Amino acid sequence: MMNKKKILERILEPFNGYPVIKTAGQLSWRDLTTLLLPIMEKKVAKLTPLDVIKNYENNRLCQPANTGQRDLLEIDSLIYKILPDRFEDIELSPVSAIGSNCALTKISPKVVLETIRSVEVNADPTTALALECARKRRQQNDIEEIHLATSHRSLRLQLFTDKSGFKPHFRSFCLASSGKNYGRENFAAVSLAAHLEIWIRFLQNSRRLGYAPKEITVAVSNINIIEQLAAQGSVEKKELMRRTQDPDFHPFEQYGIDLPEITEKLPMPTSSKSKIGHELKRLKLLEEKEIETMRLAYPDIRFQYNLARCAGIGYYRGLCFKITAKNSGGATYPLVDGGASDWMKKLLCNQKERLFVSGLGTQLYASLF
Repeated sequence: MMNKKKILERILEPFNGYPVIKTAGQLSWRDLTTLLLPIMEKKVAKLTPLDVIKNYENNRLCQPANTGQRDLLEIDSLIYKILPDRFEDIELSPVSAIGSNCALTKISPKVVLETIRSVEVNADPTTALALECARKRRQQNDIEEIHLATSHRSLRLQLFTDKSGFKPHFRSFCLASSGKNYGRENFAAVSLAAHLEIWIRFLQNSRRLGYAPKEITVAVSNINIIEQLAAQGSVEKKELMRRTQDPDFHPFEQYGIDLPEITEKLPMPTSSKSKIGHELKRLKLLEEKEIETMRLAYPDIRFQYNLARCAGIGYYRGLCFKITAKNSGGATYPLVDGGASDWMKKLLCNQKERLFVSGLGTQLYASLF
């Protein structure tokens, strides 16, 4: 099979070395759209109905979801019954401003479906919710906090295995809480506990609908710990980024870090003056103020700390969590992911702005549990 470089060389050969990509990349979005539209019009005009049905049958991005719509609506309805009144429900557009994900989260544009009209197909409802929070804040700067909720279908271009349970397009229910920090990162801690409460209550109540999550586990992390270890050269960041989804990767063990990767009781930081000690202290405060209370309230839920979490580097900043559970077949799947981000700081150019987001894969839950 011809590699991408060879394919690009073949495509550009008729232009006799003219710097097409460089020149097109310098165009404004409006001019680029003006250039591409007539090209697309000519291509589409040649398509026959037979071409369309063949594309529909063979293009993995076009296939319907593997879950019935009634099941998804039933899950959404249950979550909305649980949600506190402060959360405003919002119906997102199927597209978002181009660069929404790459500019905020630094993920590769290769996994996002951009269009020729300066928008991209929504690949992450939480970034779209962040944009809406920022828009509201810009219009009414005196709003203390904004809490948004949505159920939305997203599309990503990664190739997933059937075993993973992930699909090219999928539905998820997402939350976003925005506000200004009120000291010692309390906004992130309070938001984490509030979001966790919602998702735990949903998983427990979903049993009434016939779902059967077993061994529900909440893993709380502070992703700044692994970031700091990478910054000081104790771990290799490139390897961290490459192996974020590798279950056999144990960075603390591999790099000789004297901390437990997974623990149910946090170690006391030897010194809160070191950067690692400071981040451990933040987790310790969260444990004392929020997690211990939740342990008592939900004795059937397992709470632990993943100090070596690297999934989410460049996406989250600081406190984050993941909820996993086993289905009736004994397979463990990630159901909910959430964490603090710096997107509002970037969007509003204000270091005091905070955002906490989380989401449940409703389609994965409906199809596998």
